[in-house]
Amino acid sequence: MLSRKNFLARDSNKWRAFTFVFLLNLGSNCFKTSLINFGLARQRVLKYSQKLF
Repeated sequence: MLSRKNFLARDSNKWRAFTFVFLLNLGSNCFKTSLINFGLARQRVLKYSQKLF
């Protein structure tokens, strides 16, 4: 029972590290694309607001 618990704990640590790295990569990619999208959206909003006012 104890060895299985230790094995599961070790496994969960491995998975935690893997998910952390995966989320970090995903987050940095999403951050880059969201920055680009944010810039495009800002330009669109500025154009639209210039039409409005």
